[in-house]
Amino acid sequence: MNMRQSKDNRQTRAAVAPPSQRSRRRGKSQVLDSLSGADALAVLERLAAQDAKFEEAIEAAARELMSNVDSEEVAAEVREALELLQPEDVWDRSGRKRHGYVQPGEAAWEIFEEAMQPFRTQLKKRLELAIGQVADSYCLGILKGTYDFKKLSTSEFKDWALDAPAEYFCIFLEEWEAHRKGRAPLTKMRRFIEKHCPDYTDLAERILRAKRRS
Repeated sequence: MNMRQSKDNRQTRAAVAPPSQRSRRRGKSQVLDSLSGADALAVLERLAAQDAKFEEAIEAAARELMSNVDSEEVAAEVREALELLQPEDVWDRSGRKRHGYVQPGEAAWEIFEEAMQPFRTQLKKRLELAIGQVADSYCLGILKGTYDFKKLSTSEFKDWALDAPAEYFCIFLEEWEAHRKGRAPLTKMRRFIEKHCPDYTDLAERILRAKRRS
């Protein structure tokens, strides 16, 4: 049998395969695509519990995924998330509510915090996994994105939470510093802030010095 006949035979067998078998082949990606985040996590946990090799492979894949960090991309994502905030969000959240009166400034801070929370969660994961340089890059991106929003944005929302960018700049820097020790990471952080966040240099230095003395 020549190669052409072999290929034709394979195509013929595929064509006459039972419909249920063909649908299962096509349905694999559809099943995966239909999974929610919680469903996917449950599947991974089940696989990890079944075999140590699966667990090692899943962990390796997760570390690789979380290691792909570009500080400029993170900064852009932070800036984009903050630029999406609108004054209307403040108006909707503030005023007389069932649990009492909410000041516009209080509402604006809550909204800002909610926008930053996903980045805070991702930074915490990288710090806890002790992937230092990756956490460094992620934190640098957050700091730059927050700073750029404060200095460059023309968003009207910013007027409702004037001090929020500086406050959260400090929060992220403190959380990073609590996990990262050694002269090299601190030097890198200082140089980055001096270059990309110059107006916050003194603010950052007070935080880093205070932590160093404690």
